[in-house]
Amino acid sequence: MSALMLPASLQANPRLSTWLRIAPEGHVVVSSGKVELGQGILGALSQIVAEEMGLHTGQVRMTGAVTGSSPDEAVTSGSLSVQHSGAALRHACAQARAIYLHHAATRFSVDGATLHVAGGEIFLRERRLSSYWELADPALLDID
Repeated sequence: MSALMLPASLQANPRLSTWLRIAPEGHVVVSSGKVELGQGILGALSQIVAEEMGLHTGQVRMTGAVTGSSPDEAVTSGSLSVQHSGAALRHACAQARAIYLHHAATRFSVDGATLHVAGGEIFLRERRLSSYWELADPALLDID
């Protein structure tokens, strides 16, 4: 995908591992450069991540912004925070899901187009093959 089509926050912070990490314990740890000030930003972003990755919201762990390690998304400013950070997370999560489905397809020698994710588990049609947690490998998301 062309960098010009990516949300500005993702263009500025293209490394997927800056945004998310698959934890073998059964959840996805998500970093955002936005701060929760009581306006519900992290809850909204958590829902976006869950929908894009085929997770339950309880499987998403949002972390607060940490200078130096979180994506640099400039300021937290009202409704634009969900719009901007949400678009970046949606793209990052779609890419992560595609990477993990490709990895599963290769590992199990199946057509990736026949795979889907539900609750973090990867299915070949109706048969469970694996999960994000079983395939967790930080190197898979350590890309731009």
